[in-house]
Amino acid sequence: MSIVVQNFMISPTIYKLFKLINNLKLDLVQNKDSIEYKNTYFSRNWHNIAKCYKGLGVISAEKDVLVKGFNLKVSDVDEKSISKAIDRYIAILKTDKLSGLQNLYVNYSQSYIIPTVTYKLAETSSSIRAIKLYENVVDEYPNSIWASNSLWEVFWYNYGLKRYQTCEMLARKHISNYYDTQDAPRVMYWYAKVLLKEKRNLQARDTLYKVINEYPLSYYAFLSARQLKISKAK
Repeated sequence: MSIVVQNFMISPTIYKLFKLINNLKLDLVQNKDSIEYKNTYFSRNWHNIAKCYKGLGVISAEKDVLVKGFNLKVSDVDEKSISKAIDRYIAILKTDKLSGLQNLYVNYSQSYIIPTVTYKLAETSSSIRAIKLYENVVDEYPNSIWASNSLWEVFWYNYGLKRYQTCEMLARKHISNYYDTQDAPRVMYWYAKVLLKEKRNLQARDTLYKVINEYPLSYYAFLSARQLKISKAK
């Protein structure tokens, strides 16, 4: 489907690109006299500027903007956008993902992008190294959006090794710090399973009911209800 703009037919993709460019230009023009704004403009918009260059097919300029963005001392760009920018940068380099992330991990160890790089490198690495990287995210960047899932990954690794005391400690930490995250219901459910394995049935039951009450629309609320029925039947 095409969009009509001033009697011209253009594709939705091109329309979105021009709209993005126009918004960036308008934003800059409206604040052109502010020195502080000029200093913060790139910090807020480098990822969108890179998208514009990508849409225009100017890959060298896109790469330069990404590198400049990564090298900023601070940036207001959210971590999900940083993650997409990292993926795009690695694609431009035409290297495999693991190698690209390892290079970023070494070269940007002091950058604000390092929590995202560390998390993505953990996702790509073998299990033992991955766990160390996930632990690093949790310990060094607890306020990162990746910390909750990283803590879950560490919990699940220890659950597989039947390190139930460690699992309890990790679950309690997750419940205290990441109660409202996507990973919260599954951490709480599997924490209840740990309690069942340790024959702490009353505490396990209370935890399962908590999953149902606090996260009623989650898949783990269904699993918790099923587990309660199984436990009652025994």
